[in-house]
Amino acid sequence: MTAADTKRGPRSETKLLAISKEGPFLRTRHLNFSALPTCLHAGDLLVVNDAATLPASLSGVHLPTGDPIEMRLGGSRSEAVEDLSRWFAIFFGAGDWRTPTENRPLPPPLRRGDRLAFQCGLEAAVEGLLSPDGKLAEINFLGPPSSLWRKVYAAGKPVQYSHLREDLALWDVQTIFSGAPVSLEAPSAAFPFNWERIFALEKKGVRLARLTHAAGLSSTGDERLDRRLPFPERYSIPNSTAAAVRRARSEGRCVIAVGTTVTRALESAVQPDGTVRPGSEITSLKISPVYRRRIVSGILSGFHESGASHLSLLGSFIEPENLEAIYNDAEVRGYFAHEFGDVCLLLSENF
Repeated sequence: MTAADTKRGPRSETKLLAISKEGPFLRTRHLNFSALPTCLHAGDLLVVNDAATLPASLSGVHLPTGDPIEMRLGGSRSEAVEDLSRWFAIFFGAGDWRTPTENRPLPPPLRRGDRLAFQCGLEAAVEGLLSPDGKLAEINFLGPPSSLWRKVYAAGKPVQYSHLREDLALWDVQTIFSGAPVSLEAPSAAFPFNWERIFALEKKGVRLARLTHAAGLSSTGDERLDRRLPFPERYSIPNSTAAAVRRARSEGRCVIAVGTTVTRALESAVQPDGTVRPGSEITSLKISPVYRRRIVSGILSGFHESGASHLSLLGSFIEPENLEAIYNDAEVRGYFAHEFGDVCLLLSENF
């Protein structure tokens, strides 16, 4: 499927492929995103990820060799959300996002204690190696914690990939719901939403709730590391959202996750009685076609590449062979993939 290579304007008309599972049959509709309310019922619950996106790509120098590097933050190792000092990260050698990640050179050999220098006075030290080639490593940012937010925002850029045409600004990777800056890549399933579309959903009687999930990297450029995706990610579910999920399920309504991150968060928080546990946790849950969902009955998602962990998660909603046929048909019909592409709505039968 062709990748969308540029960010769309706030009123661009995104295509919506709506698929509902009705017994042994699939009903498929090709719509514009503005028609989303017609696919849902009063009382259905849409849960969105309100995480804002950090400038998680940092270009700098490996001081022991003087060689250029790019470091992409892969996940926080700090206990507190506001503490930016401890991370695990993916490293590349010379180059930038314009080169496909799988073609990027390896970083210079990294060793524990190596110093790394970035723009605006930001420095880090390698704490430990998590892969033999040094592509995945633990790092600590140096200096007063109070200065790290300013320095990271001054030195960093959004993570982006070679299917795009132009540099992204930080505001290009925020959604209308963006709140706490904890994501390393945008929770992009929410990109097509604007206030007009939110009001149309509310007028239909569709309820909205929020959670915060630190969306991680979608690709490392290394097949072995990609098989480990998604890395552990932090999420937080407020009491109000847990209550909204409980109400929707008790009324027999659909709980629709806006994006794969919301699905992971809700399914990670399910309790033995089938309710959602509010609070903050770190999840390592990997959802595949064999996973039996207990909370989420539908998902609004972008189109993903074959082999991506996101696509594997969608296989828990619709059989992989049917999903492949749907993707092939969408490609013929001119749908676009990746973060600025079109979206699909997958609705399974309620539990």
